[in-house]
Amino acid sequence: MGSQRENYFFLGFQGKCSPPNYQDVRNSDLSGKSFILIPDNNVCIHISESDALKQDNLKKAKVNNFLNYYHTSNITVLPAYGLIERASQPGTLKLNKDKLIHTEDIFWKKLGHYFHNDLISSGISTIEPLKVFIYPLYAYLLMIKLILVKREPSRTNVRSNLQDLYEFTNEIGIKLALPWQFALAIFGGNTELNKFIHPKKGDVFKALWGAAWDLFYIQLIHEHNGIREKVKGSFPRFILVTDDKACFTIGDLAKVTAAFDYGDTIYDGVMMNYDFPHLRADSIFLSEISSRMDLDLHQKANERALMSELERQNDIDKIINRAYAFILEITKKIQLHEKKGFG
Repeated sequence: MGSQRENYFFLGFQGKCSPPNYQDVRNSDLSGKSFILIPDNNVCIHISESDALKQDNLKKAKVNNFLNYYHTSNITVLPAYGLIERASQPGTLKLNKDKLIHTEDIFWKKLGHYFHNDLISSGISTIEPLKVFIYPLYAYLLMIKLILVKREPSRTNVRSNLQDLYEFTNEIGIKLALPWQFALAIFGGNTELNKFIHPKKGDVFKALWGAAWDLFYIQLIHEHNGIREKVKGSFPRFILVTDDKACFTIGDLAKVTAAFDYGDTIYDGVMMNYDFPHLRADSIFLSEISSRMDLDLHQKANERALMSELERQNDIDKIINRAYAFILEITKKIQLHEKKGFG
């Protein structure tokens, strides 16, 4: 498939993985635990623009290697999420249906599906269900950014930073393990992920919106890991295909610890294998606040288990509305700090 530089990154629920070959795919299909590739936004863009004269040779090589792999492995590809990210407005998830139709049409033709029977664009009228995932993740990342605008990560500030974020998790009304672990890494002094929060160029809000999608993709591959059972068989095994090195770095270190069933919505408890230099001398505080967060996660899961379907839907609506309200509020606060020359 060429060198790593000419290939996309592949992520499974155990981190970095090699794409399954034809025999692996066939065996998984026969066992009822099929492999499914999830291309992210960048991969969908590369494939749909691969005939454009402006596309550089490296992207063309990645696309060609991906298509060669796809055709020889006979693996299933599910581009729905990457195409929706491509065709939706950053910050709101407002869908541009024409862009979705155009991008999807080219995508499937490049994969050889000239008469695809399961077009996303023909069956989708709303992407509201995605809001319960993307909005809270985006709100968490905005809050992490706001905290860092006020106080840089340091041994002196680590307690205050984590305490502020913990209080925010109570206010927003949803506990998410993955962005919490992400914050532990940054507040704890691990600089590897700073490009998510401090992009060198471009719009910081677009960067954070993209990071929210990255965390969503990582949650997705943990949710669909081929291990958890459902009523009729097992969930398929999702493998993320990405061109994003930062997303790959997080995904390679994220490990699922628990799955909380919320009707049709699943929230996974995910831990990240990071070193936290600012917390080495304060392991008791780290243990205490992490235990509080873990207890909150399990308590909420128990509450969900006792809810009726209507109560769950009402709770999901509240989560979406609260998250969006915080998105608007925190965005304004960050913009105000930027005008003052901070951040």
